[in-house]
Order: sequence, then structure tokens, then C-alpha cells
Amino acid sequence: MKRSLLSAIWVLLIGTQWQPIKAQQVEWIKQIGGAFDETVYDMCYDPAGNLYMTGSLGAGGTVDGHTFSVNGTRDGFLAKFNAAMEYQWAITFGGAILPPTPNELDVGKVVMFNPVSGQIILGGLYADNGNGVVFGPGMILSGGGMFVAGYDTDGICQWVRSVPGGGAQDMVIDGGGNIYVQGFYEFSQFGYMVKYSSGGDELWYRDLGQWIVSAAWVADDDGTLAMVFSAYDGTTLIGTSIQPSTGAYSNPLFARMDTSATQLNGYKLMGTDSLGTFHALSMLGDGTFITSGGYRQNLFLPWDTLVAASGVSQPVLARLDSAGTPMWLQDFEANEVIYSAIPSTLAGDSSI
Repeated sequence: MKRSLLSAIWVLLIGTQWQPIKAQQVEWIKQIGGAFDETVYDMCYDPAGNLYMTGSLGAGGTVDGHTFSVNGTRDGFLAKFNAAMEYQWAITFGGAILPPTPNELDVGKVVMFNPVSGQIILGGLYADNGNGVVFGPGMILSGGGMFVAGYDTDGICQWVRSVPGGGAQDMVIDGGGNIYVQGFYEFSQFGYMVKYSSGGDELWYRDLGQWIVSAAWVADDDGTLAMVFSAYDGTTLIGTSIQPSTGAYSNPLFARMDTSATQLNGYKLMGTDSLGTFHALSMLGDGTFITSGGYRQNLFLPWDTLVAASGVSQPVLARLDSAGTPMWLQDFEANEVIYSAIPSTLAGDSSI
């Protein structure tokens, strides 16, 4: 199903102290895509208010009316808009799989601004069995797997690194500009993490465990990494076996580990009758967290049980304390899942 910025970006405002929802006015809409299966996966801002977005384009795909050719059936893209949401530039990257396949994996999945290096850090997947995937002059990868690349604010690639066979799921940048990218080997079901310096030098690689799927991460101020993801039957995290509740396919999980990814500092698992997941994680200034995702049937909490229609995904938004215990939780009557929730401050009100 096609997803574009025209139809995929919703802003949900819910006061963190249950303030009334205020009416919102649409200020801009940008369309990404053409007649094929195009996707916007992630966006970020730099300190000047410029917006960067990433995703994938099919043949003849457009970014705000600018058309790009595609190598193979799909290319990833990185685009920049200024603070007034005026198009500045876009670049594409991708290889060609022969014979052609509509499932070609050339895509940008996560993008962040690194305040230490001043670069735009992009992570995603690449695939090629022909002439290589070109990210910039002299920046070419062959084969397939996860990539991490640093771009300047003019869209020129400064460096690119890869993990063959892997795929980027999420990325965080700590106060020193170090880059942590978490990935997943689809065929072996193992998750891993790679740490890079602000200049793109690989500092270490760690195997995290099995079934680390749909994870989201933040770097905490106290020198730890916090994460949410779906725990399945057989999930392990840094040597610890984490089992979902009896009869459940998956459970939402919050965990913390040290920044060397060698010690699990604790985790909190929520029970479900069917399945549940957290997809997004953001940290507030007081050390608490905002997370979002979805569940089916019952989601069991320490102080409540939420009931959804059987077999229907129920969106959920929650605030967690520093240990991952829910402070409040809001579900919505819709057959959907919330994939992103961003804390914000509008006119002095704390909002999500």
C-alpha cells in the first residue's frame, strides 16, 4: 500500500497533564511519491529549523514535484526543506537487483542531526548485485545489508559504513556525538548494535540477542541506553531470556542497558492475551519516557486492564517512568498502530 507524506503524517496532540486538545491548523503538506510504492520513514530537524526526511522512491518517484530516476526498481532518498518548508535538495541512492524484483531493499529508515559533527546521519538498507550502490563520489557499497552514512547539510556524502546482511531498525546519538545503530538479521532473527564515532569510525559491534524486532532507542543522560520493542517467544537480550505471557504472540517491553551494550540494567514486560508492541520512544526532560504502539485483545498493566476488540489492533500511547512502569496510558478506538510520538512544546504547553 502506498504511503506518502500527503497521507501518512498525522500530528496527535495530547497534553502530558491531560490538558484539553487544541484545534490545529494545517500549515503545509508535502507529497512524496508517484505511481509506485513510495514511503517516508523518518524525519529530523537541524538547529536552524531545516527538515530532513528519508524513505524510498519507485520509478519516476517525486519529492515535492521534483522527479528522480531510479536504479533498479527502488531507491532510497534523503531530502531537505528549509524552515519555511521550501524544497532545498534531494539525493537518491540505490543499486539494481537482477533480474528485477519489486521487493528491492534500497531505503532510508532513520535520520538524525548530529550536533557534534554537524552532519546528517542516515541509516537504512541497500541491495545490489550489479554495479554497486552509489552514495556519493567514491562512496560505493556492493552486495546488500545495513548502511550508515554521514552527509553535510548540502547533501554531500562524507562517509558510509555497512553491515553486510543486516538492516537498520533505529539509531541514537549520545552527547559526545557517538552514533549507536541497532539492526536485525532477518534470516537468523538476531539483533545487533554498532557504535560509530561522530566521524563515522566503527568503535565496536555487539550481538544483542534473538528476536530484537521493531526496536526504538534513546540515549539517557545517566550513561545508559533505553529501548522498547516486541518480545516474542525465544527473545533474548544480552544473555537474558525474556518470555511473553502465556498464550501471547508478543508483549511490549521496555529495557535499559549500559552504553557498551554488555550489561542489561533492567526491563519491564507488559502482558497481553494476543500481541502487543511499542514502536517509538522519546525521553522527556524529567527522565520519563513517551512511547507508542498497539495491542490486541487485553493489555495487562500493574493497575489496569485495557480491552480491545478481538483480532483488531488498538493504538496505544503511554508515559513511562524511568524504570518503564506506566504513569498513564491512553488507547484509541481505531484499527491502527501508532508508529511515532514526539514530545513537543506549543505555546508553553507540554504536548505529544
